[in-house]
Amino acid sequence: MVDLYSRQELIKEVSPPPSVIIVGLGGIGSYVAIELAMVGTPRLVLIDNDFVEESNRNRVLFDQDQVGMMKVDAIRDNIYRLRKDVDVIAIPRRTDNLGVYVKYITKESMLIDCRDNVEEFPDYFPAPSIKAGYDGLEGTLHINPDYSSIMGSGGDAYRTVPSYAVSASYMAQLVTFYATIPSLRRKEECVCTFNMLEQFDRLLRSK
Repeated sequence: MVDLYSRQELIKEVSPPPSVIIVGLGGIGSYVAIELAMVGTPRLVLIDNDFVEESNRNRVLFDQDQVGMMKVDAIRDNIYRLRKDVDVIAIPRRTDNLGVYVKYITKESMLIDCRDNVEEFPDYFPAPSIKAGYDGLEGTLHINPDYSSIMGSGGDAYRTVPSYAVSASYMAQLVTFYATIPSLRRKEECVCTFNMLEQFDRLLRSK
């Protein structure tokens, strides 16, 4: 019998992190959680205090029956349909109000920030490795973000942005790519902003 990861193991650069904390299960975070489970990350801590709404379903793999569920519970269930051996810890809280769930936060875990706002994490969290976001076809990847230096830091306001399934899943794949290939890791802060349409157009023109 062929092993589940036999083809993945042929790509020597790929090494899934052993434990990942994902904060924010919107368009990007939901896909990141599922993709990390699929590549073999054994432990995922999912944090979001929001519910699934019908409007989320234009870009995220939520079933109609999951509308009204906590997002962390819905994504946990979706992961278990694909990988029953992944340890998924669903935390339906804000990061500054974890209560008894704080015991699941370890400094050794990789922290991926997919929240819609810019807000520093409490001290018991590890330093974030990457923050990702998008606005329509505009994407941003922030490696080792320093929230104190980001314009608008500390804001808790939510802003509705144009959302598209391809933008969300594309950004999630970039985050998963960074998380699973150790040679890409950086110690310094780095910000990448790009227009997905222009990026793809340049790729086509290069041929």
